[in-house]
Amino acid sequence: MKQKITKYTSLLVLFALLSMTFVPTWVQAATTAVPGLSKIRVGLFVSGRDLTPSVALNAGTEMSVGYRTPAGNTEWFKTTGKFEIGLNQFFVQAGPYATQQLAAAAAAKIAIATGVVREKIIVEQMFRNSKQYVLQVGPFATQALAIAASPGFASALGVSATLLKVVGQQYWNTGSYPTAAEADAQLTSLQAVGLEAYKVYTETTTGPAIQVWLGPALDAAGLTAMQATALSALPTLQLTPIDATKAYLIEKTDVTAGTIAPVKRYFLNPNGSKASISSATNLSVAERYNRSYRGNFEITGYKDNLAVINELEFEQYLYSVVTSEMGGSFPLEALKAQAVAARTYAIAQGMKYGIAHITDTVYDQAYKGAGTEHALCVQAVKETTGEVMMSAGKIAVPYYSSNMGGYTADNSEVWKGSVTYIKSVASPDQIAETTKALWYRVVLPSGIIGYIRSDLVKDTGNKTAGGLAIYTAIGNATNVRSAPSTNDTLAPAIGKANIGDQLVVVEQRREWNAYSWVTAPMSGEQLQTLLNSKLVTKYASAITSLQVTKVGPSGRAVEVTANGKVIPVSYPDAYRSMLGGLWSTRFEVDNTASYTILGADGKTTTYPNNNQPLYALNAASPTTPKVIDTAFFAMNDNNTPRYMTIKPSFRFVGYGYGHGLGMSQWGAKDLADFMGYNYKQILGYYFQNITIDKGSM
Repeated sequence: MKQKITKYTSLLVLFALLSMTFVPTWVQAATTAVPGLSKIRVGLFVSGRDLTPSVALNAGTEMSVGYRTPAGNTEWFKTTGKFEIGLNQFFVQAGPYATQQLAAAAAAKIAIATGVVREKIIVEQMFRNSKQYVLQVGPFATQALAIAASPGFASALGVSATLLKVVGQQYWNTGSYPTAAEADAQLTSLQAVGLEAYKVYTETTTGPAIQVWLGPALDAAGLTAMQATALSALPTLQLTPIDATKAYLIEKTDVTAGTIAPVKRYFLNPNGSKASISSATNLSVAERYNRSYRGNFEITGYKDNLAVINELEFEQYLYSVVTSEMGGSFPLEALKAQAVAARTYAIAQGMKYGIAHITDTVYDQAYKGAGTEHALCVQAVKETTGEVMMSAGKIAVPYYSSNMGGYTADNSEVWKGSVTYIKSVASPDQIAETTKALWYRVVLPSGIIGYIRSDLVKDTGNKTAGGLAIYTAIGNATNVRSAPSTNDTLAPAIGKANIGDQLVVVEQRREWNAYSWVTAPMSGEQLQTLLNSKLVTKYASAITSLQVTKVGPSGRAVEVTANGKVIPVSYPDAYRSMLGGLWSTRFEVDNTASYTILGADGKTTTYPNNNQPLYALNAASPTTPKVIDTAFFAMNDNNTPRYMTIKPSFRFVGYGYGHGLGMSQWGAKDLADFMGYNYKQILGYYFQNITIDKGSM
């Protein structure tokens, strides 16, 4: 039977905590090496998680840009201000255009291929001493993909596909130059005779070099044609093939945002080259909300995509993780528990993403850079330096999430399998909702039913014939929402309340929070569409019944049935995404068309019942009942009103935020604040039979 979150559950949690007379003894592992980490590589963008076609980097001071080899980093150049880096893959090119505005208008007409990250880049070039602008759409990992996309872009522009060209990775090198100024002079001379050329920073067998390249061409035939054109214009030009095995950055002027503030955009050799960027101050990444980061960056191509790796001191990484995951308002002992858990989790991942240990999102651990660091969180990391959790001589994987909704999950309820040190335990999580605003579920005069915040209405002192309180708004055009939240995505406004409107209050609950939440209703047709978008075997008709048919030890759903058929998932926690992004699997389904009516003759009728209509008796004319064909309220067995419908609709009433395994962050706060637990006791409560040992740095 599913465990409901009630006052009895709260007593159970309290009893479980008060009855803990055994405090684990933490011992140092004597025979097993304890793992540690000195530096960590965090994938802000990496294949397998988030992707981006390019990044814009900046710093408050001068930045060093170079390339990385097994022997270390070698500098190409220094720069100040923002610059961009992407991969030198394949692009579909339109133009040239006489103005940036014409190129921008062309960019606006091109639809980006669905599901694939594409950029529309406007590059400023010099051609016979005049500026011109080309539009490049890409990147594409292969020549074939770019060629296949070209007709679609041409159609969007209303031109023949022959007017677009695919540009690739073939170039001629015109020579190396001691200084950037000398390379610029050569570049100007080539452009003056109508040749397309770019300044390039590259790696050679003798070290870094500045070269000027002609190109690009798509293939060998294009390369030969380019050579003939160049030698016709400049017969004495010395052309040599480029070394495509070496690291290089091709410099272009990007005016995508307009001609007022052009930026330098560098195109990196995608075939294993590693660009390194460092600064005396923190570096910021525009594509990560302009967050600033300690350490340095490595930019490279990995699995045909751009990878952006932040490499920094491991313990400094934790300063941000603890702040990002828990925040400086939590007590120190809870923060120390978080520090140990986060440190252990990161080490346990190994090189999870091939070239990065971990990513920066909640897929792994939230990491929002140096700008988020809180002094108390830094203190928590420093006071637990090197400490990790071990189980049976091996590094543990200490899962944690925001709020467990009263009980932590058993592993069988999340990803299946067995983890000996994780068991379902009561968790004091209700603290997350204590400061949240109270919301009323109300019925408007129009019949709309939704939620309104309690401070936006006042009690009229009147009641309905059924004893329900009548309120009115204290202002005009007050939003009534589909769920108790001001988040427009979670709870869009579905109506307005004005002064004088009679609002019948049928329910009250706290604003959507990590401990408790309720979703907006979905019709059977909407639920059918949602499920069919994710399932191979589709539902042929609207959903009329939705039930949690099996729960695990903590009351989380491990099997959900729709229209009498089990909704298949690869693991139980996947029901969260399957059902529209639920915050946890500790939920109940409110099927508004599922109810049992007790008749005057003592007989009951269970709905939905296609053969049995439902009638409402008019008190003034009891002999002329009215068929109910939409919705109604009735008092349930505990004398509270319940909203019911003739046509099925569904909402989820849930508890907790996250997968539910391991440590509850809100529970850790409660244990520290109200039970006086230190960080080792907190971890010992949520994880069984572990030790906390100090790893090597």
